[in-house]
Amino acid sequence: MHEKFDPTPKEYTDQVLGAYQKRMADYRAMQSGKTVATGTGERYVIADRLCLRRDASTNLKPMGELVAGAKVQVLDSSNSEWYRIANPVAGLQERQQGKTYQYYNGAGELIIESDKPLRNMPDVYVASRYLGTQAPELASSSLPENPQHPFVFGLQFYNDQIAKMLAVDVWQKMGSELQSRGYDGVKFVSTGSGTDKNAGTEQKITKHEVDGMQTSPACYSRIMNGKEDGVAFAMQTFKNDGEAHDYSGYIIVNKDSNIKSLSDLKGKNIFTGKDGSMSSYTLQMRALEKLGLKKEDLHLYSGLYHYQLFTAVAEQTPMDFSDPKNIHAADNGVKADAAFVGDFVLQSSLFEDFATNKKFGLRVYQNAAELNTARNSVYILPIAMERIPEQPLLLSKKLYDDTAFRNEFRQVLMDFYDAQSEKYGIAEATPDVYKNMPPQE
Repeated sequence: MHEKFDPTPKEYTDQVLGAYQKRMADYRAMQSGKTVATGTGERYVIADRLCLRRDASTNLKPMGELVAGAKVQVLDSSNSEWYRIANPVAGLQERQQGKTYQYYNGAGELIIESDKPLRNMPDVYVASRYLGTQAPELASSSLPENPQHPFVFGLQFYNDQIAKMLAVDVWQKMGSELQSRGYDGVKFVSTGSGTDKNAGTEQKITKHEVDGMQTSPACYSRIMNGKEDGVAFAMQTFKNDGEAHDYSGYIIVNKDSNIKSLSDLKGKNIFTGKDGSMSSYTLQMRALEKLGLKKEDLHLYSGLYHYQLFTAVAEQTPMDFSDPKNIHAADNGVKADAAFVGDFVLQSSLFEDFATNKKFGLRVYQNAAELNTARNSVYILPIAMERIPEQPLLLSKKLYDDTAFRNEFRQVLMDFYDAQSEKYGIAEATPDVYKNMPPQE
């Protein structure tokens, strides 16, 4: 086990936060040069999904989602980032599917989805950059009709238009390769949201329900660590918004901590998320076990949210863990010597939103200055951990072992999302860390 950290926790923390701040500054500079459709009147949604907001911010949970091509009426565009629009439900037919409310136009096309009825909602706000003056064009059909043995790929975040466009694009570019492998068409289907709590979605491949699919980070990690049958490879398709599009974990300590080496963690009070949390428990324990530290060597206190973990270390807030269902701050509680947190807690806009988040914090930071003071009181221990893509892909073992097919399919998907990112605002642009990966042998 390494006795001293190299670089030091302070040096490592400065590197991490410096890189994040530069990435966000570069993104904001890029965004400042973009133009949006200004003025009032009719506009069209040019993202695959566009959230309906109660106010001009992301602070509150979305009220629902508009689908690509939906027409809205802009009432106020004085805020260049957030446009106020009229209630888009007017004239639509409401249907309820389980706990989901869906709104259709006269042609039977889905326009809005929500987890609550929206008929009487007031005017709402949407992000202006995802509105255009013209409706996006639907994919032209050039697919074989009624295929008997199509190549089937599952999408977690499904949208009819994107599925059609992907199918056409893949068939046009890889049709001969697919036919040589026994496929007579291609279909992109929905495989759900991918929460994967029951560790079962990858079995769709084993059961031959699909040939490949987008899957969850937890599934990816299980496969890469030999815990599940299957194969996976990383190809990101999330928005190119300056944020990281994979994630990992950190072990954080207070800057005044006397933890100067990994061996100093032995016997210390370490706060964590729930035992099953990838980024606030599992990744850290894997990293420590590889270096010789076991669960029995640590005093682990589990069950906190990421932001509670951060505050407990930054503010040295004592916590009472006697009731797992009611963990709370208490003067006679336990203080954290260290905590396991997801890396996004310290280097994402989610961290900055925490300043006004009253739900999860042990205290409410009134402004960014207070929050940054807390952030500056925390160091990250420089321990190597896995990085897991937010939206990895799975392929059947047969196709995964077909190196030429796997690499060409991966490239077609990356090219598709890159080409459509400006027009649709969907799953924008593959981050360079994955795009520049050499073809997998």
